[in-house]
Amino acid sequence: NCLSSFMINCFSNNEYIEHSPITFINGNYIAEELKLKVNFNLIPAIFITIYNTLGQKVERIAIDSSDIISKDVSHLPNGIYLITINGYNFSRPLKFIKGN
Repeated sequence: NCLSSFMINCFSNNEYIEHSPITFINGNYIAEELKLKVNFNLIPAIFITIYNTLGQKVERIAIDSSDIISKDVSHLPNGIYLITINGYNFSRPLKFIKGN
């Protein structure tokens, strides 16, 4: 169906994900460990910050020379969290859901 195809292509975020300096490795539903892949060609930052939906900073994660970031988030309450990158102008933050 043409309309369905248009809606999927129009609202898909694949283009955004491909050009993002960080992407989720195992999806954005996280139970215990947040895993991110860093594209150093697009990112000059040295850390990322995680905020809860109230805008409170809950984690700050240093980015080293590894292209994979792993962070235990099992201590965080279940909910929605936002990831921003220091020194990089995101048009919107990455979001993940922390659950059991």
